[in-house]
Amino acid sequence: MPDIETRFHNMLQQMEFENSTISDFEMQKQNNKNRKTIQDFEDSWKEEFTNFKFAERISENEEDNAVMSLRRKLDKNLVLLVEQKIGDSNFWIPPQSIRKHRETMIQTAHRTVQELCGNNIKVKFYGNAPIGFYQYKYPKNLQERGQNGAKIFYFLAKYVSGDISPDIKHCWLDREELKKNLHPDLHKSLVKFLLPD
Repeated sequence: MPDIETRFHNMLQQMEFENSTISDFEMQKQNNKNRKTIQDFEDSWKEEFTNFKFAERISENEEDNAVMSLRRKLDKNLVLLVEQKIGDSNFWIPPQSIRKHRETMIQTAHRTVQELCGNNIKVKFYGNAPIGFYQYKYPKNLQERGQNGAKIFYFLAKYVSGDISPDIKHCWLDREELKKNLHPDLHKSLVKFLLPD
């Protein structure tokens, strides 16, 4: 027989010998080696948890109190405020604008974000219905002209990516900072539907 046939024959005999000498007990033992018990899983999870290192909750932006950065107060929900002119004064308020004719409220919300924050920022709106509203009366001189007040509807949105245009005055504030920076009536209305930290 040529050499290759001899080696192949020897290999087949060796395989047959190895497979034939394994008893049922040895086969079960070999199969059990590859099985994991629930306790094995729990032990590996505990070990993974003890070795896990949590990320820092305080960033360099927080130390500098950089309210224009979203990368601060990582353990809290932040709310976007922009500086907008209402009447003759500037106010820090959540982005808002007037609904255009034949525009749905959610379309107004999308347009408002693009107009007041720039085209680079991407947000995800949760649902087509507002989560709350704020209602106020106009000053007496406007009420005399037949305009009583306004109702502002708020939508819940989550930041996805991108940056707000650098020329837009904005800040990201947590609940405590909102209390200091918003008109008390607006703050009272907003906290009713803000997500808890």
